[in-house]
Amino acid sequence: MEYVEPTVAVANCLGAPVCKYLKYHRKLNDYVRNFKRIKDELTSKMEDIKLQLKVELLHPVGKIPKKGVQNWLKKVKDVIGEAQDVETKVTNGRYLCRACNGKLVDEKTQEMKTVLDDAPNVSSIFP
Repeated sequence: MEYVEPTVAVANCLGAPVCKYLKYHRKLNDYVRNFKRIKDELTSKMEDIKLQLKVELLHPVGKIPKKGVQNWLKKVKDVIGEAQDVETKVTNGRYLCRACNGKLVDEKTQEMKTVLDDAPNVSSIFP
């Protein structure tokens, strides 16, 4: 009986981290699919805004875009570059690193979602 309590305490301490590890390990493919979808959405939004900027600058009375739009485009370019590095790392990853890769992919996906949510509206690009 005296061994049961310490064993249960150790199991409780290890339970949450092990469950988290297994979640990332098992759901890596789902995380990668979501990662690619968000990355494609972000790239698409960036291309739309760049196209809108190009169209406006070609008009005779071209408007100058807001500084926030230029900053957002720079941030997107950096995030997409980092996402490419993560994708390469995950593609070349070993089976035992699945949990680490799953966590990395999930964190980068959350970062890309945040950047995508901060995207300027097409109507608010110009002052």
